[in-house]
Amino acid sequence: MAEERFFVGDEVKLVGVNRHGKNRVRENGEWWEVVTVDGGDSSILSTKICVEPMSGTGNWRWIDIPEDRDMRIVEHVM
Repeated sequence: MAEERFFVGDEVKLVGVNRHGKNRVRENGEWWEVVTVDGGDSSILSTKICVEPMSGTGNWRWIDIPEDRDMRIVEHVM
């Protein structure tokens, strides 16, 4: 996923890597929408995306790209 580009409106399917991540997926669902992309054009900052669950719970979460400690992106729909 390191070379993959993310844009606002993209949808991602997440799975939990550890207990915290698995709880977030259980509580909010697997499918999330990208609402913000940060650090994409910078070589200093790592890319992060802010996502909200498609389930409409109103929760949001930052995901570190290419590898997050709590969640892994297993599918990306543009």
